[in-house]
Amino acid sequence: MKDKCFLVLVLSVFLTGIAFADDPFIGEYEGQICDSPVKACVVAREGSRYDITIFSLDNSLVPGGIELTSAVFGGNLYIMGTSAGRNWTGSIVKGKMKLTANYYSINGELEKIERESPTLGLQPPKDAIVLLPYQPGKKSSLEKWTNKDWTLLDDGSVQVKPGKGTNTTLKEFSSVKLHLEFNLPLEPHNAGQKRANSGVFFNKGSYEVQILDSFGLIPSNGDCGSIYSIKPPMVNASLPPQRWQTYDITFIAPETDKDGKITKKPRITVLHNGILIHDDVEIPRSTINPDFEQKTAGPISLQDHSNPVKFRNIWAVELD
Repeated sequence: MKDKCFLVLVLSVFLTGIAFADDPFIGEYEGQICDSPVKACVVAREGSRYDITIFSLDNSLVPGGIELTSAVFGGNLYIMGTSAGRNWTGSIVKGKMKLTANYYSINGELEKIERESPTLGLQPPKDAIVLLPYQPGKKSSLEKWTNKDWTLLDDGSVQVKPGKGTNTTLKEFSSVKLHLEFNLPLEPHNAGQKRANSGVFFNKGSYEVQILDSFGLIPSNGDCGSIYSIKPPMVNASLPPQRWQTYDITFIAPETDKDGKITKKPRITVLHNGILIHDDVEIPRSTINPDFEQKTAGPISLQDHSNPVKFRNIWAVELD
């Protein structure tokens, strides 16, 4: 994903008769409009509505926006509408998006792509502590976690059981490298912090890296990959929901003097789906609230935010 993309089009698309479990439209598309390279994100929204956000990859297109309506016939998506005095029509058929504006033959063609994290399935090194083992088709184990109520799935992953609480490692960690894989449910009826929300916490809940369905959004300090409430990711590296994603996090714990006063604040580096989104960033305070006690060590936690997020292949390497 290129990190210098500019918004070109925002299309509101209304659809009928689509089963979200096997939605043929959501995802990423790449192609050209007027010979300029563009990328599109198709995001499912409430009420059978889709947002299509198109980014210029070389800054050659003037930013603008359009809101369109559409309908589905025969399993294809048809787009229509007016923006900036121009009439737009288009479609998504078998993974190909076509757009046309009736102004000097403005045409665009994009094709659906599937992007996968380069660290997906990364195997733990010999010195790693395997927190959530993963073997495809074999149920995992929660023996290294406090909450046994989460659901062990047949595919080898573990799913948050909404309302049963956060899960926390039995072991405490200080400075650590952590690899984890997560899969977000498709929840078009939800938005914002209610949309496939979870999080990974360090040092007894002091510091959170947000987990959220933020695909296709301009990231804030509450979106996926953010140091929650403190700093947004440098780039939105999110994949669409229902795809496995990865975090590779290096967390350097705070240091204290003999009286317990913080002398060095914690630092964090995060790769999301193999893309650097935080580079040795100092965390000035707890992400929960400024008055929360900062600790030099503590367990790692995965949040229950009432969404059935799945996890697998979690392991840690201690740095102290």
